[in-house]
Amino acid sequence: MKKNITKLIAFIFITLAFFSCQKMISSEEYNPDENAFKPDLGKTIRTNVNGYVFNSTGEPIANAIVKSGTSQTLTDRFGYFSFDNISLPEAVGFVTVSYNGYITTLKSFKPVTTRAATVRFQLQKDEAAGSFNAVNGGTIKLSDGSQVVFEPNSIVNKATNATYSGSVAVSMTYINPAETANNLLDIPGGQIGLDENGYLKFTESFGVLGVELKSTSGEQLQIASGKQAAITIPIPSIKLSAARPEAVLSSLDFTTGLWKQEGKLTRSGNNYVGKVSHFSFWQSSDNLPLVSFEAQIVDRLLNPIAGGGVAVGPRDNPYYFKYGFTDNNGYVSGYIPANRNLVLKVGGGYAICANQTTNYTNFTTYNQNIDLGTIVGSVEQWSVLIKGTAVDCNNAPVTNGYIQTFGQGFYNRIPITNGVIQFTGLLCAQSAVNYIVVNSGTNTQSQAITKTFNLGTNDLGEVKVCAVSAISSLLLTVDGQKIMEATEPSKYTLAFHHLSTHPDSVDLNFTTIVVGDINATNVTFSFQFVGKSSASNANYIEEIFLSGTGNGGADDKRLLAKTKVPFTITEFGNVGEFITGSFNGVFYDWIAGQMGTTPKQVSGTFRAKRLN
Repeated sequence: MKKNITKLIAFIFITLAFFSCQKMISSEEYNPDENAFKPDLGKTIRTNVNGYVFNSTGEPIANAIVKSGTSQTLTDRFGYFSFDNISLPEAVGFVTVSYNGYITTLKSFKPVTTRAATVRFQLQKDEAAGSFNAVNGGTIKLSDGSQVVFEPNSIVNKATNATYSGSVAVSMTYINPAETANNLLDIPGGQIGLDENGYLKFTESFGVLGVELKSTSGEQLQIASGKQAAITIPIPSIKLSAARPEAVLSSLDFTTGLWKQEGKLTRSGNNYVGKVSHFSFWQSSDNLPLVSFEAQIVDRLLNPIAGGGVAVGPRDNPYYFKYGFTDNNGYVSGYIPANRNLVLKVGGGYAICANQTTNYTNFTTYNQNIDLGTIVGSVEQWSVLIKGTAVDCNNAPVTNGYIQTFGQGFYNRIPITNGVIQFTGLLCAQSAVNYIVVNSGTNTQSQAITKTFNLGTNDLGEVKVCAVSAISSLLLTVDGQKIMEATEPSKYTLAFHHLSTHPDSVDLNFTTIVVGDINATNVTFSFQFVGKSSASNANYIEEIFLSGTGNGGADDKRLLAKTKVPFTITEFGNVGEFITGSFNGVFYDWIAGQMGTTPKQVSGTFRAKRLN
């Protein structure tokens, strides 16, 4: 799709003339059987996938477990992950993300062989919305009106299928599909699903309800075979006029990455109601025929816009189908509804920037896949061009590396080509953003730099990537025996700095060191030291978690000190840099709620990447 300026201008005029002559298609003309096909999920291609994982406040989540196909990895300190040359179904690929304390979710996409798919996640907190006694049943309701009613004696252990009769903790989240500040990150799946006949459809969502059940000891629970729970999914006010008397009821299938139609919901006032036989994410939707779509978004200087949020929706309604993000070359692709008059909008890293009244492209889909070619986005009010050069210790160009921007929703991993840094992205509000430059060939990086990116060109000048190691490490010994050694990339060592003041002193803060193992479901090691936010000997440590979640459960092995163990910090870098330290002292095992009697000499050294 690369074109010179003359061809591009000609294309734009031809495209605008073509769109202006198209017939407006009304909902009465839809044929739900048009363009239907059953995907062959056994037919695979080789492709690349990358993206980011954030929490509910837009901060990156490090050490999240990310899976795609048969591959698995961890997010790094910036919440970034990538898969290279993996095998995925040609029709629909997906990425699954899990992290302790958050609800496991996935995103689907249409993979292609020529470029990487880019996906971003915003995980929902796994917080108990309420509880009920399994014998008696009960009702759990959120303030937004979403509700689940459980029958008596209807709960079993998910792993063993044994009847469960204790207290059930219910984690529940309602996701409003109407446009919000974070609309491009919220809805799980990719709005792609299978109807009751196995045909691939676009799912126009009217609301998503995610539910998880756990026992008092944290075991996963599920509805017993032959039992059901009644659910209520609110309809957003902005979608009430489009909501029909019945909606499709679908669950998110974590084996295919697709929404799977399992029945119907009935409209009752401003809600859809129905019954389900198991729990996952459930969606009320219309299933629409779909086509595949792609485009390349560039600015008026023909620079590809990277990391831009893209929303595609109907022209005649004040809400938008959620879509996705452009890759580093400005491309976006996937599935959208067929036979519709649509509008495409381009925005920032989290969502569509406000007041984009001029930044849109109208187009019409029929029963064939559509390539919009190159679209010139009217994004000057948010566009920032970053340029510069990166050299190593010998002033030679960095040939294998990247620049990482982070903060203010501006998270981008930008490859460096022969020492040249050049990137165009969208920043909804010009503000201070951090960046580091990494030389992957030598595992070195620059210092973390904070810069206010302005509209237009931002010249970083020459950045020397030299002497600062980009590798984190950790070594822990007990009575002289090595029991933990962190090595990248299979394990990451990260530092989380807690800025809230420690009650012992106005000068002390918490810093947590975490090691994540790519093959584990939880962090494999963590400890917390208390001290100053600088290189200092005025620090101490009292407790170490060798495995598990750190909640004192059966899967944890803990070491406790009877007295505070001194902790030396020799380096306390800024965000994106490193914290380095060591300790040596006496600890005791913590067994069944009791401190052991046998002293253990424990020593540790670490160099951890600072996340926040």
